[in-house]
Amino acid sequence: MPSLATPRPLIAACLMAALAGCSPGTPAGQVPVHPARGQVLYKGKPMPNLQVTFRTVGAGGGAAPKAPDVPTPTGRTDADGRFQLHTYLGNDGAPAGPYLVGIVPASAPSEARNVMQKGQADAPPRAALDAIRARYADPERSGLKAEIKDGDNDIPPFDLK
Repeated sequence: MPSLATPRPLIAACLMAALAGCSPGTPAGQVPVHPARGQVLYKGKPMPNLQVTFRTVGAGGGAAPKAPDVPTPTGRTDADGRFQLHTYLGNDGAPAGPYLVGIVPASAPSEARNVMQKGQADAPPRAALDAIRARYADPERSGLKAEIKDGDNDIPPFDLK
């Protein structure tokens, strides 16, 4: 008569195979990303509430056409001017490669004006926000560049003038 004992090695092997699909990694259809953080300063002082956009460098040195399957890596500066890049979820980072960088105020001009009118001491001056928007909004004209490498990335500060 055949044994009714459970073949434990077979069950263990099946369980391990099933769990292998649950390991962390790059989901299907996504480009691998690497954690990246940096800081934005304006005339040496931290600038809060700015949107930082990374555009992939194309073959000719300008911004590459936007790939439909890869979101543009972006970040938003905190009160200390620090940001973390995200591409898909949370602060996951950005794909490896060279980038042109654009920086603009994250809030609408009227919202920023309301903050300044309320007298918040940490609000950037309107002239600074206007200067940043005029000079650094377009990644191809800002003169700002960064390189994301495999692994963890600390991007040197962008000190805007």
